[in-house]
Amino acid sequence: MIRSSVGCLFGMEVYQAENEETLEFLQKNSFNIYTTLMDETAEDLYKRDFRQRSAVLFGTEHSGLSDFWIGKGKNTLIPMAGSIDSLNLSNAVAITCYESLKQKKG
Repeated sequence: MIRSSVGCLFGMEVYQAENEETLEFLQKNSFNIYTTLMDETAEDLYKRDFRQRSAVLFGTEHSGLSDFWIGKGKNTLIPMAGSIDSLNLSNAVAITCYESLKQKKG
């Protein structure tokens, strides 16, 4: 992971925390919480407002977010064309980050 980041990792603050601690921090600091659970409650990424303080939570490619996060955020998805129903995790994160950046830059 470090090698593939081409050193970008060293310019970022990285934290590790349990689910409960993460939720408490996000709520205490007034983050909009966006989850990425695959179900019928998910709404289009491009309808979300990332201009405010936001956290988008992604799970692993294999199993997604844990059940702990069900109902704890606004469920969000990247709209797909045709019969494709999922993306590689790094692609999903990149698309989401660029949408957030686009909105913040106006």
